[in-house]
Amino acid sequence: MEGSVKNLLDAEKESQQIIEQAVKDKAKKVTEARLYAEQEINKLRKEYEERFQVQAQQKQLENLELTQYDEKAQKDIELIKQDFETNKRQVIKMLLDQILVVDLAVPKVVQQKFD
Repeated sequence: MEGSVKNLLDAEKESQQIIEQAVKDKAKKVTEARLYAEQEINKLRKEYEERFQVQAQQKQLENLELTQYDEKAQKDIELIKQDFETNKRQVIKMLLDQILVVDLAVPKVVQQKFD
């Protein structure tokens, strides 16, 4: 009987050691998995950050081009307004002269028909 109790105690001790080793192995694997996941996350984070930087630079260039275009358009609009103001009186005078000044002379073609 003593032998069977000793066998049971040895088996219990051995099973306890197996369980402890399994817990240690599990903790080690969880730690390794966590480290691997962190490395992968950092790698992806770096990749996405680089992509973001490239896209941000492209957008800045596009915005710069649009800003330059807007500035040029504003300058062109100002030039057109200045030309309008400069020539407005001359155009009004020319139109009024064309409307108000009537040539009363009869064209030669018309005179020949009545002759």
